[in-house]
Amino acid sequence: MNDHTGSPAYDVGFSLSALLALEKILTRDEEFAVICGEYLQQLLGILLVGKGGILIYDPADNRLKLQVQSGINQKNFHLEMNQDTFETMLLLADQFYRFDNPPAQLTQFISQNREALTQIDAHIWVPLWMKNSLFGFLSLGKKFQDKVYSERDMKILEISAHTLALAFHNQIMLEGMKKQHRDHTLLTREIQAFQAMSFVIGAVPGLKELTEVILSQALKLLQVRSGAFYLMQPHNPLLKLAAQTGLDSAEVNATHLSKSNRPLAGCFAGEKGAILNHYEDRRLKKIFNSSHLLAAPVMVGENVFGVIILADRQPGFEDSPYKELDLQLLGLFTRQAGLVIDNFGAFRKLKRSEKRYRNILKSLSAGVMTTTAVGEVASVNEAMGRLLKKSPAAILNQHYHTIFNEDPHILNLIQKVQSSESPHCEKHARCRAISNDTLVNISVAPLWNSSDKIEGVVITAEEVAGENKLKRLFEDRVSHDALETLPEKEQAAKLQGLRGRATILFCRIHNLNQLIDVLSPEDFF
Repeated sequence: MNDHTGSPAYDVGFSLSALLALEKILTRDEEFAVICGEYLQQLLGILLVGKGGILIYDPADNRLKLQVQSGINQKNFHLEMNQDTFETMLLLADQFYRFDNPPAQLTQFISQNREALTQIDAHIWVPLWMKNSLFGFLSLGKKFQDKVYSERDMKILEISAHTLALAFHNQIMLEGMKKQHRDHTLLTREIQAFQAMSFVIGAVPGLKELTEVILSQALKLLQVRSGAFYLMQPHNPLLKLAAQTGLDSAEVNATHLSKSNRPLAGCFAGEKGAILNHYEDRRLKKIFNSSHLLAAPVMVGENVFGVIILADRQPGFEDSPYKELDLQLLGLFTRQAGLVIDNFGAFRKLKRSEKRYRNILKSLSAGVMTTTAVGEVASVNEAMGRLLKKSPAAILNQHYHTIFNEDPHILNLIQKVQSSESPHCEKHARCRAISNDTLVNISVAPLWNSSDKIEGVVITAEEVAGENKLKRLFEDRVSHDALETLPEKEQAAKLQGLRGRATILFCRIHNLNQLIDVLSPEDFF
């Protein structure tokens, strides 16, 4: 029987079979590092080489790091290199480096790293490059029995290195696509969370119900069956339980958590949250009875409202540890939840402000209305409705020309204020809009917006007969001295035990537009 192992036909057939075997490894659906390891071992076996590795270039710190190795047993191995050396290697990327006869351009690099290169038995380096990108090197040691690398070996190395470089290129592209997909998924979830949360503010009566809805949405988003929502308390390190689902109520209520609790401390120090897999905290174990926890702060800017802690996953996934993507999902949700709580507080504050504003207007005997820039009535109190003998609803959206069409002196007063941008008043003016015999003290002042532009006027009218009644109303609340000086000096006065700024509405008012400037809850008495 003839031996054809040394014939050219055998060499070609063997090489093709070897390359096909290597290609099959790269097409398997496994972790890329595992695939590279098997690829290296298969290549070393084909070439009859005892030691080898794959060195990957890390541009962050200009190092070549040994990512995959066979027969070397070196941990955390790396080679330092500067930018000039890297650029030189990139220019020589189409060449093999034989360390017994290296390129002249790399003599200094090799001499500086000779001991390290000896540790990995570097005999030949094959650059892994594509499209002007150098990914790293395929490092090979000596062949068994110190045999010389044949021409066939070098051809296999050339094709293998090109195939491996293509795999690295595709892996980078794939990781980029996966990142884009993750970013898109996170953005989609964030939009969904925002839409879900946007309906909550006006639909719940109080903060307790709001926190329950927020926790329910968080559990649904991450497919978790149990968790809790704790709120911060002013001047108190203990956290207040706002809502919980799927936990033992007795244990939750009996065990208190603090913002200084070590596993949760980062949530209150501006950090994004915490992944607590196999934690040791006794209090958390007692409350949640779970091996894995996920915590994220509910905050707006630097203002932390509280923390959401998620425990057990849905049945079938209880033993699955939380990952970074889970924390990112919970983090984007808690950011939206923080906005919702912040807006909910502002919404309640606005409602209280509106209620107090209406109560003040109801308590005044003077009629008050505001107009828009085009002259339509934007708001009106009940006293003005009683003066005009119409309901406030019937007056709203009417033009002031329509209301005071029989009172040219009042129309002139309004137009004078609009042109001069300063308040004006008229005492004992006849107002036929009320009746032919009625005398009123009427004041008109410009209405300013936040950009210091006039967006309408404020009109007050009071029957002369009711002037003394109005004075008595304010004398009950403000001292005589404050009554005379407050409108001019805008001082603070003690009003029924509270300290705030007051605007006085009566016939001698000087700056009626102060009414708009001070309409916040803290400024009312």
